[in-house]
Amino acid sequence: MASQVEFWTKAGYYFIPLTVGMMQPREVARDSQISKVIENVFMDYSLDKYSEDWNVLKKSPIFNGEYLDIFPWEEAANIDLAKFHEVQAFLPTGMKIIAMLAKIFTLTRMLMEFENIAINLKLNPKFIIKVIEKVAQSS
Repeated sequence: MASQVEFWTKAGYYFIPLTVGMMQPREVARDSQISKVIENVFMDYSLDKYSEDWNVLKKSPIFNGEYLDIFPWEEAANIDLAKFHEVQAFLPTGMKIIAMLAKIFTLTRMLMEFENIAINLKLNPKFIIKVIEKVAQSS
């Protein structure tokens, strides 16, 4: 935290942006909450709610309405606000925190994969709207 505050201070900012929600800025592919949930979903083949054809190499976590409904949104949206308290010890007087929430397109792409988004934009745009709305509500 101290190094982040130092960076933003030396860059001339009077605030530090902290991301909360499903996606964190550092090492998104491994450390973000959404990535952890997606990994858990793919690893849990034993659950009856996931079809046998769910294959990490061929399917995205959300490729149709059934998976939109059963995706563990509450777990993915689990927000840890601890860093807002931790960073305060390093903030110079007058420096503020800006909470950054959703990165809606990036989260949608992580959940659907770009090819699936492109196909659905043409063939099923209402589905894409539902996914984006769900991501926005959970972010």
